[in-house]
Amino acid sequence: MNNKPKMYVTGAVLSSDENSFKKYEMIKNYFSDRYDIYTPLETSKFKGTDEERYLRAEHSVKNADIVVHDFSQISSGQGVEFGICVMCNKPMISVAKAGSKVSAIVKGALTAKGFNPVIMYSDEEELLKVLEDSLSKLNKNICEK
Repeated sequence: MNNKPKMYVTGAVLSSDENSFKKYEMIKNYFSDRYDIYTPLETSKFKGTDEERYLRAEHSVKNADIVVHDFSQISSGQGVEFGICVMCNKPMISVAKAGSKVSAIVKGALTAKGFNPVIMYSDEEELLKVLEDSLSKLNKNICEK
């Protein structure tokens, strides 16, 4: 039985962008010793109906202990996952590669609902550091409650 906390990572995966595949694989490999991780790599392999895809995403967000949103690329599906996360008040970390255009609605929701703002990163090494630091702070806050 797996007792590791569940981390759900959201983000766009374009078939033409090999870097996004590498990024999510890197996150999965780096944190898999501490978290049961579900990334956009698994989402891209799912071949269900539209309704099944939505229900699967909703279930994944609701059952996650922590959600990481990578807003480096535009994704309407990720926007839906983000909305579910906000409405369920899920612990989350929001990141984006420096220079990315993050939706004003996303930034406004984070502020209005009391979540931390989007953290910008410059490269994969900094992304892992940002996630490590943010997870440490989130875990500390969760344990203190």
